[in-house]
Amino acid sequence: MKRFILFLFLFLMCGIVHASHLDLVPINGVYSSQHNLSNGSYFSSNQKKYFMDGRIVYCVEPGEGIYTNDYYGVSDLSLSGMSSDILDKISLIGYFGYDYPGHNTDKYFMAAQELIWELIGSNEIHFTTGINNTGDIVNIDYEKNEIMSLVNHYYVKPSFDSEFVSGIYGEKVILEDSNNVLSNYEVLSDGAYIEGNKLVINLNKLGIDSIKLSRKKYDQDSSIFYRDDSSQDFMFLRANSFESIIYTESFIPRNRIVVNKKGLVLSDYSGGFIYEERGLTGVHFGLFASSDIYEDNNLVYMKDEMVSELVSSDGSLVFDNLPNGDYYLKELSTLDGFILDDTIYDIHLDNSDKEVFEYMVNLNNERQKIFLNIVKNGEVFNGIVSDSGSYSDIPLGGIKFGLYSSNDIYNVDGKKILSKDKLIKEFVTDSSGSVSEELDIPLGTYYIKELETLEGYKIDSNIYEFNISKSDDDSIKIMVTKEPILNELIKSKLVIHKIDEFGNKLEGAFFKIFDGSDNLIYEGITNSDGVISIDNLCYGKYYFYEASAPQGYVTDGRIYEVNVYDDNDLIEVSVLNNRMPVTSDIYGLPKRFSMVGLGFGLLSLSFSVIYEKCKKN
Repeated sequence: MKRFILFLFLFLMCGIVHASHLDLVPINGVYSSQHNLSNGSYFSSNQKKYFMDGRIVYCVEPGEGIYTNDYYGVSDLSLSGMSSDILDKISLIGYFGYDYPGHNTDKYFMAAQELIWELIGSNEIHFTTGINNTGDIVNIDYEKNEIMSLVNHYYVKPSFDSEFVSGIYGEKVILEDSNNVLSNYEVLSDGAYIEGNKLVINLNKLGIDSIKLSRKKYDQDSSIFYRDDSSQDFMFLRANSFESIIYTESFIPRNRIVVNKKGLVLSDYSGGFIYEERGLTGVHFGLFASSDIYEDNNLVYMKDEMVSELVSSDGSLVFDNLPNGDYYLKELSTLDGFILDDTIYDIHLDNSDKEVFEYMVNLNNERQKIFLNIVKNGEVFNGIVSDSGSYSDIPLGGIKFGLYSSNDIYNVDGKKILSKDKLIKEFVTDSSGSVSEELDIPLGTYYIKELETLEGYKIDSNIYEFNISKSDDDSIKIMVTKEPILNELIKSKLVIHKIDEFGNKLEGAFFKIFDGSDNLIYEGITNSDGVISIDNLCYGKYYFYEASAPQGYVTDGRIYEVNVYDDNDLIEVSVLNNRMPVTSDIYGLPKRFSMVGLGFGLLSLSFSVIYEKCKKN
């Protein structure tokens, strides 16, 4: 009893609608079976439609019995104890249920009732042609899906909701709804009407105004919560109203400056970068007063005061609602990779006809050019100094380089048109050893590498990376390296070994070395180890011979050829010397033979003397 008194008190505080009478109308041949998943209870009975004072209502307390037909109703649904989110959803379900135009069937009632039960309770509900889940299942999936589709789209507003539109006083502005829901709304404000999927606004009020749209409803009824302390709760359900708003501004026509801004943007790559002309987005302009500007004897803008600052979108921008006077237009900033237009454009506006005077400015931004510079030097052989090749640097022409991108390159639409590390262009150094070329390539990181070099030189395997970034200059100058890139000659080490027939190392052998053009490039004598060693002998053909031999040896008469083709190679050549023969003073015979002969002669003479003495005796 106390609970009922409390509820009645809340009804009085929130405004009682009135006492109401509940009528139950059975749905022939349909039974509902409810299984409460939280407590395990089960209930099955003939399904009924519920009418409160002749209007369809829905059960919002599943599992509770109906013990009276007399209820009190109140408009405050929060007294049910449900959350605002649940209340909003079941209000929409009930709104699009049985009473909604075209939904006046038993199936739509059952579909709405089942959706409400599923949302507020933990019951499992089935509608069948027999009690206790017997007979055939009554399929209401189509009706449930139709209701939920309407529920989910109920709060979708027109695509131009909360937009700000401006125009000339007396003109029309037409807004098209890309959400395709405008037919669900009605106009609450004067000066606008709906035409199909478009909202037509008449700018018939000067200054700031607003246009309000309201979500249409098929009736103007409001939701009611019905309760009795001893019986099941019910609700009469209707959707909440809401509005969409568009803000407007209208002005008396004066002057307008329309700026069209175009430039070449990267579109593709096919053996080279391809550019196409498009309107540029993001170029920053300022409009300034060239002198003091008055309107109706009132100072509007002072000389050199910025009147407006705009950024181009798809190549255009409009300075609108300008009083008569002299102005100048200036480009304040442009896009990366383009040259800032520093031209001052003087503009005179004179709207003497009281209609919009439109001044057109067509401008183009040029792309910044890239000047790439490479300097290439190469070694030249100067001769042999201190037993080592001596070299100096000279400009080297005819060296081929390749230009590559360090990263993938994308066009203006975000499509990849060139993969990283793909060859973009080849360059060849001129007779001065340099490459100086104008390029039209996007900003980014690139690198060059040597592809071919001249005969006799080692190819440079280094990668030279550089970055092209935004510059305030009209052209971007890129010096790949501060110092010339050097190509070294192929070099080898030559070692001449001087030995005799017994392998002895011979000091003092004098050699001469010539290049392939018969130029003498070296003269030298073997050291105590019998060696002449020459470091860093450059690429080419050479020959050498022994000019004089050490004392007591015969000079080698051969000519030795040497070819230097491989870098850091070691070339070793052994040169053999024979001893000089020793001659005798007697009859010109060799000494070893004369001494033996003399010995035999003396021995023969001794035998002869002894023989004569023996004969006399």
